[in-house]
Amino acid sequence: MSISRYFNLTIPQGQAQSQEHLTSEDGYRGPMTLTFISPDALPETVNIMICGPSKHYVIQQSNGQDIVLNAARALTVMIQTSHGFKLQAGGSVAQDRVFEVIWNVTNDRG
Repeated sequence: MSISRYFNLTIPQGQAQSQEHLTSEDGYRGPMTLTFISPDALPETVNIMICGPSKHYVIQQSNGQDIVLNAARALTVMIQTSHGFKLQAGGSVAQDRVFEVIWNVTNDRG
């Protein structure tokens, strides 16, 4: 079974992190694909962070490199398992940074 969701993640003005989006209430979920559509203006470095059930967030990497979201670009990543995710800027943002997210769980546990 596959489910898809569309929503926004916002890093509010004066903050460095977006709200978290929990993918599961009972542990973890996966695999999933996430497409992030970045705003046109994005002077800050922004990373994707994921966590397990303990909610210890870490920056997502691919082949040993931090995944960075660039201005006016869409980036699709596949995450094998995760309890939640959020976005992290390199510092406080000067104004709200709104990212569109398309979340597709390709093997939903129900």
